[in-house]
Amino acid sequence: MNGKLILGAAMVLALGACSSRDEGNGSTVISVDKGAVKNGLDDAGAALKDAGNEVKDAADKAAPAVKSAADKAGNAIDHAADKTGEAVSNAADKTGATARRAGEKADNAVDNTKVTVTTNTSEQKR
Repeated sequence: MNGKLILGAAMVLALGACSSRDEGNGSTVISVDKGAVKNGLDDAGAALKDAGNEVKDAADKAAPAVKSAADKAGNAIDHAADKTGEAVSNAADKTGATARRAGEKADNAVDNTKVTVTTNTSEQKR
């Protein structure tokens, strides 16, 4: 946007450096003050350079803030991953302990089971 404004200003300066006159013989003579055009273009170039330097300065100032924000985000993600890993590990430990207790109960139930088989060989007649 600034570049277009500066270019437009340079064009106005260039047109201001021109003059035209009618010679009275049906022809028009246009003269250009080359120094004024060159000065206008030099001014426009200097303004563009200044604008570029301002953009560079703003980027230089913003870079540490962006880096800091990225570092903070990375640390937060690392912390969340650590907490998630701990929670998963705790859940796995609890699940394993519960499974071991269930296995021990099943093993005890099998050990304490008595099987008695009774057969009746006599047939009753009616």
